[in-house]
This record gives sequence, structure tokens and C-alpha cells, in this order.
Amino acid sequence: MASQSRILQAIKDYKNLNIYFFSFFPFLFLKISFLKTYVGRIDDLGEVEQFYYHLIQLPNFDFRIEAMVLKGDFDGQIAAIKEDFKLLHRLFKLFDETHSIKTFLRYVLHTGTFLNQVIY
Repeated sequence: MASQSRILQAIKDYKNLNIYFFSFFPFLFLKISFLKTYVGRIDDLGEVEQFYYHLIQLPNFDFRIEAMVLKGDFDGQIAAIKEDFKLLHRLFKLFDETHSIKTFLRYVLHTGTFLNQVIY
């Protein structure tokens, strides 16, 4: 029960949980309809049902869980993009440090300007 209370507290505090933890939530919504109408003693429920019962007692628990899942997805996507930004940063730094590339690009610019003046 200690790990369940830790999970409930993490959801309550919007802490980042492992995204694979949420793989059981399709089954959760089947249990919710049963637990919302349950009128017996909580102690008579199984350990999993007790956890679900305490979970649905959290204010806006479905919104909290969806937000945590989206945050986990967002963090993963940012991590993938971060490597691309590092590569671009190194590339621009290389352009800035390399004199021959600057010279070549300057010639390309002058050639383009000359061609534009001749055509028009």
C-alpha cells in the first residue's frame, strides 16, 4: 500500500511518473463506473480496486493523468529535437569559425547579385 500512496501523492502533486505506468488506464475506466456506484465497505475491495477507488477521489484525476501523459510525451519529443538543435549549433559555429566557407558564401552572394543586375 505504501507504493500506492506514493503513486497517488505523485499524481496529486503532478510529479512526473514513468509513462509506462499509465498503460493500465484503459482498464481503469472500466473499473471507474463500478467504483462510482459501489456502496459497500472499501476494505471488502481488492487491493487494486482500493487503489482505483482512492485514485478517483483525487480532484480532476482524469485531467491530472492526461496532463502527466502529455508531459511525458512532450519531454520525449523535446529530447529528440534537442539533438537536432545541438547539431545545428555545431554547424553554425563551424561556419562562423571557418574563413573559407565565409569567403565562398560571399562569392555566391556577389555572383547572385551580379546575375540579378544583368537579368533585370
